[in-house]
Amino acid sequence: MHTNIRVWLLCLTLLMSSCQVIACDVCGCASAGSLSGIWATSPGNFIGLQGRWVKFRSLDTGLGSADDEFYLAELRGRWQVSPRWQVFAILPYGQSSRLSEGQQFSQSGLGDASIMSMFRLHKSTGLKAAHQVQVGGGVKLPTGEYAFNAFDETSLPANFQLGTRSWDFLLRGVYTLRVSKWGAALDMNSRINTVNPEGYQFGHQAAGMAYVSRQFGTGEPRSLTPFLGMYGERVRADRLNGINQHGTGGQGAFLLAGVEAKWNPMSVSANIFLPVAHAYADGEAEPGPRAAISLNYLF
Repeated sequence: MHTNIRVWLLCLTLLMSSCQVIACDVCGCASAGSLSGIWATSPGNFIGLQGRWVKFRSLDTGLGSADDEFYLAELRGRWQVSPRWQVFAILPYGQSSRLSEGQQFSQSGLGDASIMSMFRLHKSTGLKAAHQVQVGGGVKLPTGEYAFNAFDETSLPANFQLGTRSWDFLLRGVYTLRVSKWGAALDMNSRINTVNPEGYQFGHQAAGMAYVSRQFGTGEPRSLTPFLGMYGERVRADRLNGINQHGTGGQGAFLLAGVEAKWNPMSVSANIFLPVAHAYADGEAEPGPRAAISLNYLF
């Protein structure tokens, strides 16, 4: 029973880690920044890689339309400090590109690294159900390149920057439930952004996710876990010298579906996000589908 619970919670964590952070990639945050990184609800250590793809289309407002794409590759790791305390680190490498009026612009490089700690507040295991509650906090470091000029009309939007050049704070809370081979989760996280030395402040962000999953297999040494749920995000407008910036911020709701496969000590997961409702950049941008894939080594 305890082994199955741990396996399910690990699957749940890896699935969540593929979808929590995409909110900050658009409309008010550097494409390499993250609301959170890899957070886990099961014991043990791991190291892994994750890739994400986000697409937006900027509508024609008189200056021409544009197709924007953001790619992010992350090196991620977790250290189990004690049975209730975990520490996580993430180092991203990002690439952003814009195709507008037949011309393409792109940039790539290291993004902002982040460190976060999660603490288990409550855990109960019964004959029929298992519950767990975790809370955490962390910091995003200004390690990525930032070269945005708000007064240069030829400059790419601020969200194309690889970093924010600001120290930002991360918060997260997770509740998980398991009944036999079925599971459910509620995950809420936010990022509080500070003002960078140029007077630019990326909008504060909040995201939430709820979904159900079903595990197939014994869990050790292998299992397959599909899942289905909803994901929502809200990003406040950017501010320059205290003034809200037009065309930044927004909110959206997405249908989330994916699968995680585990063959001890490896785990791989893939998921997709389909927009169902949105309002980004003062109505000047439309989100496309999003995708993520991750590979982890457990030890």
